Amino acid sequence: MGGGQLEDQLGAMQKVVSHVLSRIVSRRYLPGDRLTEPALAEELGLSRTPVRHALSALVFDGVLVREEGRRGYLIPRLTREDMTEVFSAREVLEGFMAQKAALAATGEDIGCLRAINAKEEALANLGDVEGYCAANDEFHMAVARMARNGYLMKAFKLVYWRSQLYVHALIDFLPPSEDGGSQSLLEHRRIVDAIERRDPEGARRAAEEHLRSTRGYRIAFGGREALFLDMFEGEKRHRRGRRAPGREDRI
Repeated sequence: MGGGQLEDQLGAMQKVVSHVLSRIVSRRYLPGDRLTEPALAEELGLSRTPVRHALSALVFDGVLVREEGRRGYLIPRLTREDMTEVFSAREVLEGFMAQKAALAATGEDIGCLRAINAKEEALANLGDVEGYCAANDEFHMAVARMARNGYLMKAFKLVYWRSQLYVHALIDFLPPSEDGGSQSLLEHRRIVDAIERRDPEGARRAAEEHLRSTRGYRIAFGGREALFLDMFEGEKRHRRGRRAPGREDRI
């Protein structure tokens, strides 16, 4: 495969990944929905090969699952037990990786984090929820990469993307922060400040405190069983409000 063909394949894979993640964020795809290669390839106007590779990558990252003997790829069904486990794992990993980042990050790395934080703020001010969510993902992945450990990065991507399924599913069921939604931006800034100070313990604490203030974490460890059950009622209402399934909805 030539360089141009490889770039085309990678671009097509990224298109599929972005499409799936965007639809999860917007709740067009819900827990329990099944995606298939042929329908997704037809919808996006792509060959099945990059679609297959992209969906396999999303399985590796914990966004999708394969069921033995079943066709297609499944948006995981969510449970309170799984949510508790994934946020516990994320707290350990995210704190440790921020700690390592404070020792390993370069000046260029820190500038990158500042730029992402500024982008988050601009998107929040514009009310661009999907754009803000993408920038938030970019921030967390950037901090994780700065730990300079490939094995930790693989583990982090798995628990991060699975935790985001809960964050997006629960987003309608918890109020915004008291300051109108800027708390996350402030907490990200504290993480960057600690990394820039070369303060590993401060970075770890800032990352852990940020995670503990997230909506999914508060549900997982706040004993709010009724709110978790409301999530599934919300999914049912959302499905009933959708139009009758057509070709697009069956993917």
